[in-house]
Amino acid sequence: MTIPFCKKATFPTMCIIGVMVFVLICKPVQGQKEEFFFKEFTGSVNRIPPTYKGETKFGFGIGAYHVYMQEKRTNIVFGIEYNKSRIFFRNLYEGRFAHSENITYTMNWLSMPLFVRYNIGENVKFFIELGGHADVMVGAKRKGIMHTNLPGENNQLVHKHYEFNEKTNLNSSGGVSCGIGLRIPVAKYEIIVKPEYKFGLSEVFYSNTTSYYCRYARISAGIRFN
Repeated sequence: MTIPFCKKATFPTMCIIGVMVFVLICKPVQGQKEEFFFKEFTGSVNRIPPTYKGETKFGFGIGAYHVYMQEKRTNIVFGIEYNKSRIFFRNLYEGRFAHSENITYTMNWLSMPLFVRYNIGENVKFFIELGGHADVMVGAKRKGIMHTNLPGENNQLVHKHYEFNEKTNLNSSGGVSCGIGLRIPVAKYEIIVKPEYKFGLSEVFYSNTTSYYCRYARISAGIRFN
């Protein structure tokens, strides 16, 4: 069963735009030595903050990033990420004659962040980041218990309930993000540790009087190749 109040992705062209941007920026500048495009790789754990009717669950992600002007104090960072996020609802409105309970949404995102990073320090560097991101929904599921009260014989309402585990259509998203972190040199590499918050600005789905947005805090750790 697909939620009646969920729309199809509102940003279907994001993938195409992302690929075009990726191809353009990956093209080496004339006379520049060709190197592997991505220099930073991270893994992350995320958690959606509590919302109306919603409770938090942990998710995870991985990402690869390219850093422009990496020798300067101010960098521009572009990345491609895969993020999985989850949220739990005790009750949701499903229409006039139905409601669901104990529902877990699992959402898979292809994310394309672009942000400015300002570095402080000479050896171990502290940094601040601010930017935006596009989150393309690449697949979502929900599972829980459905309750229906439908007219039966003699127009008497008949109550039924059953478990469901189904794919669902949710909207893509976009928003702003900010974070702080450390770059710790180790031999020829750097270890990166970064807490951050992603604040979605577009509605992912709507239930009764509740709008749900893709917003979560996460902690990332990874390695940077100099």
